Amino acid sequence: MADTNDDKSEKSQPSPELGESSDNNNGKDETKHVEDVEDRQTSDYYESPEFKAREARVIRKMDFYIAPLMGSLNFISYLDRSNIGFAATQGMVDDLNLQESDLNVGVSIFYVLYILSEFPISMYAKKWRFERVLPSLTIAFGIITLGSGWVNTYGGLVGTRLILGLFEGCLFPALALFVANWYKREELAVRMAFLFGSTALSGAFGGLLAYAIYHMDGAAGIAGWRWIYIIEGIITIVYGFICFILVPSSYEKAHFLNEDDKEVMRYREKLMHHYNGGAGEFTLQDIIVAAKDVKTWIHSALQFCVITPLYGFNNFLPIILQDGLGYGTLSTQYLTIPVQLWGFVFYCVIVWLSDRYRKRYLFEIIFTPITALGYVLLLCPIPAGAHYFATYLITTGCYIIAGNNLAWTSANASPAAKRAATLGIVLTWTDVSGLVIGQLYRSEWAPRYWVGNGWTAGVLVVACGLFSWVTVIYRRRNEGKTRRIEGGEREEDDRTDRGVGFVYQW
Repeated sequence: MADTNDDKSEKSQPSPELGESSDNNNGKDETKHVEDVEDRQTSDYYESPEFKAREARVIRKMDFYIAPLMGSLNFISYLDRSNIGFAATQGMVDDLNLQESDLNVGVSIFYVLYILSEFPISMYAKKWRFERVLPSLTIAFGIITLGSGWVNTYGGLVGTRLILGLFEGCLFPALALFVANWYKREELAVRMAFLFGSTALSGAFGGLLAYAIYHMDGAAGIAGWRWIYIIEGIITIVYGFICFILVPSSYEKAHFLNEDDKEVMRYREKLMHHYNGGAGEFTLQDIIVAAKDVKTWIHSALQFCVITPLYGFNNFLPIILQDGLGYGTLSTQYLTIPVQLWGFVFYCVIVWLSDRYRKRYLFEIIFTPITALGYVLLLCPIPAGAHYFATYLITTGCYIIAGNNLAWTSANASPAAKRAATLGIVLTWTDVSGLVIGQLYRSEWAPRYWVGNGWTAGVLVVACGLFSWVTVIYRRRNEGKTRRIEGGEREEDDRTDRGVGFVYQW
């Protein structure tokens, strides 16, 4: 890791001999010697068990505040976007007189402006200040969700989904960048669990909410599916205003950190210089540098593949259970809950292991085939109970492979401007998958949904090859950096992830 190399280089720097100061009347050399000794003593302290304990305490505080706060925002975002599946099973299709593929268009249209908004927000979120951007976006898509409860036509559904995609598309890149500004890159995987894990929780909570609202059908003369949008919209708007208070502007102003904690954070910020360098500014050159790096495009293709099951599952699981497996409306609502909860719990466990042992490729190559197997089983002529078991196989891996790949991408891009550009490119191609998946689960293709399930299984097989390819690239680049160091190249010659001081994770 680049940070460790920084410390080592500081410790290995030769200090001037005390005798040299006798030739200098103002004693500057002696002063420099004392400062060098103090620097070495300070560096030794930062490696001591005492400081490590202080740092661990600060990380725990962030884990109890920053990570859950960002996870809660992503939770609400996914709740608002995926409720269309629950609404469809509670009468929205009939009330809006939707024909054949109209529902699929409603799902896909969400990603048109979603895709276009991700790259710009990746560039500007830090500059515009996270504590303003995140609450404002939440309030905006909360208002759109609330308004969705009063649409009466297919055109109204398409319009609200289109605008919803605009604001939600800005949210996730801002969340990912915010988290990356608080945690070191080797700490990111488990914190990304709060983001993607919250996606699974939103599916479970959405099912629970839909199950409860099922009994509100007709209350105040309003259909049950409309209550889903109304209640979720109100919750989102209220929470958005609260976030103006909750989201800290920086660690220096974070109310949950004391002065001792902030001293630790200052040292962490110094160590994260390579990873978080810059002040949120970017240039066209930063975008070009990111675009010319082959790993940016491999991770983009990977995220396209591994996000496919996640998008398809969250939007269409209720429909698959009802139309594909033959469950009733009420059963469909509560059967989604344990499936999503299983995905959340298992995801958190595996991501903790990935963070603990700093392994990315290992877990990706294990759980990508498991997820693909779930889709293969959905295609097989087996009992409904076995098909339902297949949904558990899907959630076993779909959150892991999507969340871990994004954390992997972010950790291996530096400095901040390149990382922001890289995430913008990756997330843009990611959500092209949303456009595609929305057209693959048409009602006329029930109950097997050959196209949707077959496509998803296929892209996951492709992902296995891409994971292996990018891992080979990282290993070769690290080996090349070792040879460059042996040849005398210094870390200061290149402060990006291509420099010798930056070690790629794989």
